[in-house]
Amino acid sequence: MPLGDPSTAHRNNFDLIRLLAALQVAFEHGVYLLHLEANGKFMPAVMSILWRFPGVPIFFFVSGFLIARSVERHLDHLWVYFWARALRIYPALWLCVVVGGLTLWMLGYFNAVSVARLALWWFLNIAAGGASINPEFLRSFGPGVWNGSLWTIVVELSFYTALPVIYLLCRRIRVSVNAVLAVLLVTSFALFIAARGLEFGNTKSVGLIQKLVWYSLPGTLWLFLFGTLAHRFWARLAPFVEGKFLLWLAAYLFAFVILNVWLGPVVKGVWFEAGRYFFYHGLLAILVLSAAYSGRALSNRLLRRNDVSYGIYLYHAFIFALFIQFGRTGLLAFFAGLGAALGLAAFSWFFIERKALALKIVQRRAEA
Repeated sequence: MPLGDPSTAHRNNFDLIRLLAALQVAFEHGVYLLHLEANGKFMPAVMSILWRFPGVPIFFFVSGFLIARSVERHLDHLWVYFWARALRIYPALWLCVVVGGLTLWMLGYFNAVSVARLALWWFLNIAAGGASINPEFLRSFGPGVWNGSLWTIVVELSFYTALPVIYLLCRRIRVSVNAVLAVLLVTSFALFIAARGLEFGNTKSVGLIQKLVWYSLPGTLWLFLFGTLAHRFWARLAPFVEGKFLLWLAAYLFAFVILNVWLGPVVKGVWFEAGRYFFYHGLLAILVLSAAYSGRALSNRLLRRNDVSYGIYLYHAFIFALFIQFGRTGLLAFFAGLGAALGLAAFSWFFIERKALALKIVQRRAEA
C-alpha cells in the first residue's frame, strides 16, 4: 500500500474531527441564539478560539476529500456510490424532520396552513433538509427558523451529485480533472466574495441573489474542492502532512497572528481581505487532514467507530429554537440544549444511522 494512501479505511481520525466540528457549530449557534456572547468573560474567550476552527468549512473539506475517493472507486458503478450517500444522509434526516414536524404540529404551527403548503414543506425537508426555505408560517417559531442547520444538507447533496458529473464530463471530453477542479475552485471563491461583499459575519445588507449564492453549491464549492484536490494530490501531499499535526497547528496560529495582528491593521483593500480569507481556509484544510492522519488510532480508541456528529448537527439548532420558543435562555438552557442534542444524536446513531450503514456491507457482499 503506497504511503499516505487515503484508502486505509478507519485508520484515521475523521470521525473525531467531524464530532469536534459538530460541537463547534452547536456551541457557536447556542451562544448566538441564546444571546450569551457577553456572558461574563468565559463565553467571549471560548468563542474567540472556536471561531478560528469553523465547523461547517471543516465538514466541507472532509466531504470533498472522502467523497472524491468514493466517486473514483465507483465511477463505473455510480448506483453503488449514490446508494451509499443516500444511506448516510437520508435515514437520520428523515427522523429529524419527523421529530421536528410532530413537535411543530403539537405546538399548533400547522393549524392554519393549507394542505398544499404543508405538503410542499414536508417534501422539501424530506428531500433535502428544506432546501434553505423557511416558510412564513414558521417565522414566529423560536428565532424565526425551525432548524437553521439544514441549509447545508442541500449543499452536501448538490456536491454529491456534481462531483461524479464533473469526473464523467472530464473523461468524456478528455480534459484534465485537476485543471477543471482548480478553475471551479477559483470561480466558486470569486462568487462567494461577490456574494459576501467581504463583509464577513454581516448578512444584513446581503440581498436575495447574494444569499442564493452563499447558501448553495456555487458559493461553497471552493471549500469542498480544497479537500477534493488534496485527495487528488495525496501521494505528494501525504509526506508533508501525516504525523505533523502540531507543526501545522503552529503554522496556522502563526499565520493568524501575522495576517490579523500584524498586517491586518496596516494593509487594507479587497484583494488583501480576499487573499487572507482564501489562505486561511486552505491552511485550515491542510491542518484538518494532518489531524486526520496524525495519531491515527486516537479516534477509534475514543469513539470506537461510533459517529454521533451528524445527529448533533441535525438536532442542536432545533433544540435551541425550542428553548427560545418557551423563553428559556441562559447558561442552563445552553448546556441542557447541548445535552439534549447529544442524546438525540446517540439515539439516531445507534438505532437509525448505524443500522442503515450496515446495508452498505450487504450491498458489497451482493456485488461480490
